[in-house]
Amino acid sequence: MRRALVVLIALLVAGSIVATGAMAQQTTPSTGSSSSSGASPSGASPATKEQSIEGKVKSWDASSHMLTLQDGTEISVPASVQVKTDQLKPGADVKASYEEKGGQKVATSVEVK
Repeated sequence: MRRALVVLIALLVAGSIVATGAMAQQTTPSTGSSSSSGASPSGASPATKEQSIEGKVKSWDASSHMLTLQDGTEISVPASVQVKTDQLKPGADVKASYEEKGGQKVATSVEVK
């Protein structure tokens, strides 16, 4: 009986050591990216992180596709972005998502509220 108890304890200790070692080998990337090259999985530069801003329209220049908010923020709105430009009037509340490209804010979406 005593011998069976010693064998059981030895097996439990061995099992816990194996389980601890297996858990220690599991790691989670701290940056959320499994690539170490600095490029995103699609090959795009990681410098184009999408951001968003809300504000009131100061002006809309249809010829240059430039939206200016009352705080002075200028956002380039490409023709590919769906927005009701007739609603981009001074004082209108908007929410825009954009990426920094070449030092310029380029809209990925614009919503008139």
